[in-house]
Amino acid sequence: MLPLFGALSVFVGAVVVHAIICRLPLSLNVVFRFVIVGGVLGLVWMWWLYGNFGLAPQFWAGVLVYGLCCELYVFLFTLAMSSISANLLVSLSRRAMTAAEIEQLYDSRSMDGCRA
Repeated sequence: MLPLFGALSVFVGAVVVHAIICRLPLSLNVVFRFVIVGGVLGLVWMWWLYGNFGLAPQFWAGVLVYGLCCELYVFLFTLAMSSISANLLVSLSRRAMTAAEIEQLYDSRSMDGCRA
């Protein structure tokens, strides 16, 4: 049970540190910031697991649960980043926009250009 709860605890720590680092004025991509934070904490987690369990199944369970949580977080985070609704809500929270500005922002030609 310790590898499961430990992996979840380390993952929550990675998300919290990622949230803090995202507020810093760095030139790194948001996803790459999580890869760095998650990778460093993942290596520390693996080191701790190896020191306590060796290469026993508990080691692999802890590593795989942590990896699964990180992969799911990155998938959901990038899915939300590419969501039109989420981007529109963020744009509207920053400033008031008219219907014409919203239509211009989400014009089909510019959307195709952004995705290509």
